[in-house]
Order: sequence, then C-alpha cells, then structure tokens
Amino acid sequence: MPVRWSTTFFGGQTRPGSCLDFWDELKENTGRPGKMTDIRVENNVFYDCGRKGIGGGIRLDDASKTTIVNNIITLNDEAGITGNAVRENTISHNLFFKTGRTAGNDKVFGDPLFVNPRKRDFHLRQGSPAIDAGTDVGLPSGGSAPDLGAYEYGMADD
Repeated sequence: MPVRWSTTFFGGQTRPGSCLDFWDELKENTGRPGKMTDIRVENNVFYDCGRKGIGGGIRLDDASKTTIVNNIITLNDEAGITGNAVRENTISHNLFFKTGRTAGNDKVFGDPLFVNPRKRDFHLRQGSPAIDAGTDVGLPSGGSAPDLGAYEYGMADD
C-alpha cells in the first residue's frame, strides 16, 4: 500500500534539513536497500523550509517508485527538490517560487499567490499560476485540471 501525503509543511528558516526528507538509514549503513518505495507526495505546500546551505523543500535520497506531483515549493533557500534519487523517480507538475535547484517535468514558476502565508493561509487567490496547472491524481477538482498545492481554488474545505 503506497503512503500518500497531502498537507502543508512549513519551516520558518530556523530548522536545519528539509521539510520532507526521505533517507534510507539501512542502505546508508549496510549498503542493502531498505523499504523506501511506493511513496506518493501529492498536493502539498512546502513553505520556508531549511536554511541556506542545509535542506530545502523535499530531499529524496535512497527512495524508489516515488511520485512527487502537484506541489507548491516556495521560499526554500537551498533547493526545491534535491537528493541522490531525484532522477530515478516521477517528479512533475510542481510550482517553484523563490527556491534553489528544481527537478522534474512540467514545472511551473511564479508567485503562487497565497491568501496570507504569514498567517499560514495557503489557499490560492484568483490569478494564481497554480490554478488548473496540475495532473489528475484522483482528488476532487473544481476546474479544467487539478490545482497545485493543498487547497483547490474555489472549493470549500472539508
């Protein structure tokens, strides 16, 4: 059974490391791969994670069969998505804004136009480049395509 996330992660620039870090300690210590497989990271917001020189939005090390789609990754000094397993996994339809290195296909760049990120309101405002920029992952959608991030524009929260 795949593990699936859909939420908001925020760091505040004082926390070392990434907001979401996949690291296989068994592989690191013995050379044998562990069980870091079938992970789905869909429709999240990664905001202000890591700090200069350490971490970023998502660090993907030693993981396989991982899918990272429909996320918004912003204000991450070091990297949006990084790690030694980036090229071996499916990464697409993510928005990057004011972040370091990026990865994946069908990338979107620009200010996501959050309602009020200082108060941790990561709903999208009208005109956001994240609206209708995603790919279908089986979640409810209110437009011509799913939105990027944790909240679908114009739909009530449950």
